[in-house]
Amino acid sequence: MPNNNILELQKERFGALIKQGFLKCITTQEAIEDSARRMKELAPQDWVTKISPRPLLLIGGEEDATVNPDRIRFLFAKAKQPKKLVIIKDTDHVFTNKRRELVRRVTNWLKSQVQTD
Repeated sequence: MPNNNILELQKERFGALIKQGFLKCITTQEAIEDSARRMKELAPQDWVTKISPRPLLLIGGEEDATVNPDRIRFLFAKAKQPKKLVIIKDTDHVFTNKRRELVRRVTNWLKSQVQTD
């Protein structure tokens, strides 16, 4: 079940969408329950072990309030090789003020995965 911070965020988001008419014929509670069910179905901890032998890059911001860096480390620990973990310092979930570093890190990792003749 999602933690209380996520539930409060969902209430705000779904409430706003319902008021704007984007989610018709659904209550805020129904939207939250549907979201929780989908989150459980798509739980990364259940899938991360199945990615191998394909390479995996897990990347996050040290100040991320949406996906806590400890959660990323937890997933990394569960993942099998090949895998790489990058936590970018002084940034949030959308890599504010660190997007160039994000692009550089992802690009370098992708290049390292491409086999050349």
